[in-house]
Amino acid sequence: MSSSAECRVTAALLFAFRPVSFAGHATAVVAGFRLTGWWCALSLACWAVLVYLAVRVEFDARLFAQFAEDPEGAPVELDQFLGRAGQRNLADRRRGALRLGWLLVVAWVVQLSVLIFAIMLSK
Repeated sequence: MSSSAECRVTAALLFAFRPVSFAGHATAVVAGFRLTGWWCALSLACWAVLVYLAVRVEFDARLFAQFAEDPEGAPVELDQFLGRAGQRNLADRRRGALRLGWLLVVAWVVQLSVLIFAIMLSK
């Protein structure tokens, strides 16, 4: 697979994580209305982590969409801008971005588990 195709596929996979962030926002709203005290605080802390990861995944998805246009030059330009010339290749960037996507899923599962557990304890 060409570098450009890899970048397009990676961007598409990262954009596919977007509904997880929406689910996390919905879970936070439910927690805000249903939970009190520490349970609410814990659920909202999970949501804060989820929001951070969602922003990172969205950013990486947009970066990989740009990388697809110029897979050889764009990453080099990004490294130069960040002052990190040559530290990461495209495969490392892809692995890191997809890891963030899966961490986003884990954060939502933890957030949802806290909500469900707290609701079950309150009955």
